[in-house]
Amino acid sequence: MYDAPKVIAGLVLFLAAATFPFWIGLGDPSPPPEPVIMAGTEQCVEPPEFMRPNHMTLLDEWRNSVVRDDDRIYVSSSGRKFEKSLTRTCLECHSNKARFCEECHKSVAVKPYCWGCHLVPEVATNAGAPVQGDAVWGVPGLAPVATNVGAPVHGDAPKSLEVASIEKELAMKKSRQ
Repeated sequence: MYDAPKVIAGLVLFLAAATFPFWIGLGDPSPPPEPVIMAGTEQCVEPPEFMRPNHMTLLDEWRNSVVRDDDRIYVSSSGRKFEKSLTRTCLECHSNKARFCEECHKSVAVKPYCWGCHLVPEVATNAGAPVQGDAVWGVPGLAPVATNVGAPVHGDAPKSLEVASIEKELAMKKSRQ
């Protein structure tokens, strides 16, 4: 083999490039972000030690039991009762999507699908009220609003894109006739 040094150098470079994502992460990992919770709020439905790794499982179970069984009350491990609702229970304390949800999800490269059905917490922007991501739910005078014309208001699930596109197609066919 006349090109052995070139082949070996190429293999070493390939292995270095292919394994780079693994050995670059061996250094001192960055600390997990600390989520921002509204001041003066009570304890979460479960302790933080449970919620950090299990909140998505809990939310999935809530969704399934509410939609399929119409079971809307959650009894926590401490015996307290809560309504099974992302918007009326969770977002009471965790209202800042950018500083609570996205900060942690980005650090672990996860894209939650909550906001496919639920509206992003927003409030009216007049009189110095906070904008999207800084909503303060439950405070009198600050009502959640939808910013898109024709968008559903808080609590209404938006139509899926598939249903909307089918309706649009049917309307176009009807107008051609």
